[in-house]
Amino acid sequence: MCWLTIGMLLTSVLVLTLASLWLLDSHRAYTRLFSDDHFHEVAARLPALKRAALERVILSASDAVCTPEDPRGMLTSAGLTMLYLIGREGRWFHHDLSVSLPIRAYTLHAVGNMFGCFLVRLLGIGMERLHFHNSSRRVHHTGFTLSAEEHEQFADRPVTPLSPGDLAAFRRHWRLSWRTGSRERIP
Repeated sequence: MCWLTIGMLLTSVLVLTLASLWLLDSHRAYTRLFSDDHFHEVAARLPALKRAALERVILSASDAVCTPEDPRGMLTSAGLTMLYLIGREGRWFHHDLSVSLPIRAYTLHAVGNMFGCFLVRLLGIGMERLHFHNSSRRVHHTGFTLSAEEHEQFADRPVTPLSPGDLAAFRRHWRLSWRTGSRERIP
């Protein structure tokens, strides 16, 4: 009976230790992900993503194929993956920004939604135009649709540079309005 109790105690200590290490690792990863430096890195790399997406608008299924070297995508220093695709259907342009955290088993809604909203804000798109999707792999998509005229104006407009005040304002605004927009789950 004594050995059974000691075994249960040792197992409990081992489980608690592993859980504590996992929580500590998660805390470090998310602290780095939501740091000011990481937001500035994402903002600095967004103009190149926009240019690449505008240069390779999806007109057929073959245009949608992406490789790890595709300039429409990026992997940040904190492990966040982003892909910017633009598809054309008639006179409409469908913009899709996908965000995922492949270093984790899944991507939290807070990560996908916050970075999706951050990117479109820098692109100059209002929250009311957004629609959100997330796939079964926990890839979060933030999309918006523009008419041909709106798309032309959008293409000519530079990405908004990020200042420390803008980042603080975005964080306040996001906390108040991130639930705006339509959401659906992609099977």
